[in-house]
Amino acid sequence: PTRAKRAWAELGVDGMGIANDPDSCDPERDLFRPAGPMLTVAQAAAIQGFPEEWKFQGRKTARYRQVGNAFPPPVAEAVGRAIAAVLLPQYRDDLTRDYEMEPADASPVEDIPHQLEISVPTGHAALAPSQDRQGDFVGTGA
Repeated sequence: PTRAKRAWAELGVDGMGIANDPDSCDPERDLFRPAGPMLTVAQAAAIQGFPEEWKFQGRKTARYRQVGNAFPPPVAEAVGRAIAAVLLPQYRDDLTRDYEMEPADASPVEDIPHQLEISVPTGHAALAPSQDRQGDFVGTGA
């Protein structure tokens, strides 16, 4: 997107293409461009937080799209830990030890309800007992 290309330009990076992998790097094409160097797929992946050993499949553009369309692994881990901490409150401290889950000015956790309420329609089609998940939620009678 244009906005992202402008942001890269402000950092001295040419966002108009993808640099070749180091083993096939052409310095004139990939590094010494008037608008600055382009990023390699590995560099883009590092910025997204992927471990160095993570492998992407396909040619350069396909790999770059995989990186760009991915949810950053550190964010995915934090979201997963936050969800697990709500679902498994007995493990909350272990799950969130290295994370600040609420902004500093947020309400204290004690003031936040810990029960999930989801409206469950009462007129749903009959399900076999193993398929009826209504008891998993707190119904509001709606």
